[in-house]
Amino acid sequence: MPSNLNNPILTKQSILLLEDGFCFCSPEEKAFYPFSDFGVTPEDGIAEFLHQKSIVDDCQLILFNSPSILIPSLNYDAKLVSNYWEPYASLAPTSELKSSNSTNGLVRFIYPQTKAISQKLPWINKIPAYALLYDRIIEYSQQDFNKQIYVNLFAGFFDLFITQGTRIIMANRFPHQNEEDFMYYLFYAAEQLQLSENSVKIYFLGEFDSFASYYEGVKNFQNDLHFMETTVSHLPISQDPVPFWNA
Repeated sequence: MPSNLNNPILTKQSILLLEDGFCFCSPEEKAFYPFSDFGVTPEDGIAEFLHQKSIVDDCQLILFNSPSILIPSLNYDAKLVSNYWEPYASLAPTSELKSSNSTNGLVRFIYPQTKAISQKLPWINKIPAYALLYDRIIEYSQQDFNKQIYVNLFAGFFDLFITQGTRIIMANRFPHQNEEDFMYYLFYAAEQLQLSENSVKIYFLGEFDSFASYYEGVKNFQNDLHFMETTVSHLPISQDPVPFWNA
């Protein structure tokens, strides 16, 4: 396994864009700011925050408000971006589809981005959250050629990656309000891919008090459960809605 178990996934000042607010992460701090605190559009709220912090460069915007779809690079055709996305979800009139390549060049990420972000924050580097998750997960997965499940739990949703070596078998996002919701979607996906109990390792991306009941629920059905990072967070989810993304 990789040796950098405690390295944060973010290595520079970052803003994690969520549906109802954003987290600002830096080496010194991590804090959540609801958009309601600013009383303006999300894009204007972020711009105002950056102005207050006197941040004019060296910051990245992580698009966490929507998942990406992953297309093998060998099969990718830029003319078909809309066709790739259409079966997955509807595209809001205020958004446009973007694409970017994975670090290892094996997949392309297709994701929506609001047009206002491009207009009001043209200078900031915009990265889909799945691109960073993919890099970290593949770093682990490539050490094992058996099928593996990776779970990124956060407020209201969880990202589910099923891998085999450097191959992504499935990548999707599901809603949850409690451990019953989570267990339903997790084991439904495993059943659809014919992954029998105790035949696959499950990795949670971090261990957090807010989701202790989720871990216990999985342990009732699956013994081979692991935590990909050793850092433990005791903050309530209201204070840190995306706990894996530590500063």
